[in-house]
Amino acid sequence: MATMKIFFAFTVLCSVMIATEGLVCWTCVNAGSNELCIAKGKNRTCEKNELSCQTHVRKDDHGTRITKECKQTEACTNNHIQNPRAGYSPSQCHDTNQESVCRCCCNYNMCNLETLDCPYEAPPTTMPPPTTMPPPTTVPPPTTVPPPTTTLPPPPPTTEATPTVADQTILPEPSCPALNFKNGSTSCTDGENLSSNCTFQCDAGLILHPANFSSSQCSPSGWVEPPPCCTSE
Repeated sequence: MATMKIFFAFTVLCSVMIATEGLVCWTCVNAGSNELCIAKGKNRTCEKNELSCQTHVRKDDHGTRITKECKQTEACTNNHIQNPRAGYSPSQCHDTNQESVCRCCCNYNMCNLETLDCPYEAPPTTMPPPTTMPPPTTVPPPTTVPPPTTTLPPPPPTTEATPTVADQTILPEPSCPALNFKNGSTSCTDGENLSSNCTFQCDAGLILHPANFSSSQCSPSGWVEPPPCCTSE
């Protein structure tokens, strides 16, 4: 009973230390051996209330099944203290080939990875010896460059040449081709220039054909309507 109290007190102490960081446990489910658990399992960051890593080993007629997982500390401890109690012969957890269920807990990162026996303390880490730093090298002060003795005159201002009329390209005003209207007269508002409106009138005794083509406007793509013909009535 005294051993169980010491284990529980140590478990609670470790739980307080990792509560703010998130415990990392190795996890696998129903692996046939510890080697398979390591090969096919994965690490997992436990929930805030899961402050222990539990290893659960069950042996029966179906063989050995190993499950490693995150566990709440109180629940893991309650499982662990069942090991020496009656249930199987001689106890729930034993080393014979008969039926057995063994559970153990540990409380530091990845503590349940390598072994089926949960260690109660983290293994000590060996710190490498401190390296000896070489003494700092002395950098000489920068040399001061004397100012130039001769002052160069400023360059003359550059004058931009004003473009002449010859340098400017004059684009022709857009216009339409000359109208080919025979046997009649044409009256245009602006000749053949863009947006000019032209009306057509046949000579005496002739009529426009088509009759609705009596006018046309100059657009960027040409005359909106082609010139009509003048035919006899």
